[in-house]
Amino acid sequence: MQLNLEGQTAIVTGASRGIGAAIADTLAAAGAAVAGTATTPEGAAAIQQRLD
Repeated sequence: MQLNLEGQTAIVTGASRGIGAAIADTLAAAGAAVAGTATTPEGAAAIQQRLD
C-alpha cells in the first residue's frame, strides 16, 4: 500500500512496542510526523531513537 503523508501528523499510543511500534514506523516511513506514547521512560526513549 502506498501512503503519502507528507505534512501530516499522527499520534500513536503504545508506540514503543508491538503493533503500535509497527504503525508508528509505517506512518513515519510514509512521511508523517509521528508523536508516540509509552508507559515507561525507556519506552519513550526507544520511540525517539527509532523515529529520529
